[in-house]
Amino acid sequence: NQGGSTLAALAGVGSTVVMFVGMVLLAPFVVMPVIRVLAWPIRALMPAEGRLASDSLSANSLRTSATAAALVVTLSVVIVDSMMSASFVGSISNEINARFARDLTVQPLDYSEYGPPSSGLAPSLRRQIAALPGAGTVTPRRVTFTRELPGGGEPGLLVGVEPAAWPQVDHSEYEGASTAAAMTGLARGGVVLGKGYAEDLGVGVGDRILLKGASGHRMAPVVGLLETFEANGNEAMVSLATLKEIYGIVTDSQLAVTARSPGESKPLGAAVNRLLARDYPGVEAVSNQEVKESYEDQINQQFAFFNAIIGIAVIVGLLGIVNTLSMSVIERTREIGVLRALGGSRWRIRRTMLDESLLISLAGCLAGMLAGLLVGFAWIVSVRESTLSALEISVPTGTLALIAVLGIVMGSLAAIVPARSAARLDPLRALTYE
Repeated sequence: NQGGSTLAALAGVGSTVVMFVGMVLLAPFVVMPVIRVLAWPIRALMPAEGRLASDSLSANSLRTSATAAALVVTLSVVIVDSMMSASFVGSISNEINARFARDLTVQPLDYSEYGPPSSGLAPSLRRQIAALPGAGTVTPRRVTFTRELPGGGEPGLLVGVEPAAWPQVDHSEYEGASTAAAMTGLARGGVVLGKGYAEDLGVGVGDRILLKGASGHRMAPVVGLLETFEANGNEAMVSLATLKEIYGIVTDSQLAVTARSPGESKPLGAAVNRLLARDYPGVEAVSNQEVKESYEDQINQQFAFFNAIIGIAVIVGLLGIVNTLSMSVIERTREIGVLRALGGSRWRIRRTMLDESLLISLAGCLAGMLAGLLVGFAWIVSVRESTLSALEISVPTGTLALIAVLGIVMGSLAAIVPARSAARLDPLRALTYE
């Protein structure tokens, strides 16, 4: 329901803000221990520079933590974003593998399950495809997006299938009934509900709900539940006969096509494409891989704008490191002058600044990755508990590796200007600096 969704959204925003505030407050207790651990290998490789860098950061622990906190929050959001995206893409891919047990899906070029209905398929097309050499099962799927699903009035997808043929092109598992029992129930006028929608209604297998459409109405038993990502689980499936009787829908939205044998799949696909190009230019045949890519593109587009904003935040974090190091150079002018007077080379001064920058950036990246994984795991578990129990947890290893490399690159870039300024200090003027 809309009120519950609004409250859930507000609760999600509120908990997210609390988590980010918590990250900032906990940064001094997390970042500094990480810096001390990271300082060990750096001090082993460059004893003098590594010690100077770690001592300087420890002496200004609050400023160091505040600088790293920006990276912690920013990169944790990147991890959460990537983790959610990877989990949705992986879970939808698994669902497609089960639900699209077919070779081709034939549909209009402008096909969309949401919004205004797209053009349907001509009845003759089904017969022509079924007559092609190598054609096996050719069965329709009729879909409409309705503002009032059976039983509760929520918007979602109303789907009609042929129960006798549907299991041959769709291997979904149904909760509360076997596939055979669910299809038998559909043929007798029952309805299969999306699991999330059924939970919102508070109904289960065996309960009865009202089917009400343009052509009539009647009570129908729920004969099975289906875990689905489409329409956030708001889906109701009936037989083609019920869809016609109650809702007056008789036009095919899609055709699910299988070949008689795996060896005939490619020749059949080529024959279907020739038929469509010749007689049905407004219709396309898409493979399962193309369906997957379409869903993945939709998910990635939803996260793309958010990722762009995060990219700007990462740049802000980089500037924060530059600012912190620049302040460190100013505050340590006399110290740098002493080092130069005692024989410290310009390259040693530069390496000290580089070590400081690397320690801050790497500590921020590691703490951000850890925080992001924890928050992402909590979010996915909460989504699984509330709406999508089939959502699988996927760890974005590629993103983690990229952030680790990014930490080194950011640390190196941020050190350029402060290191150059420190190395150019005149030793005599630095010693007399007040």
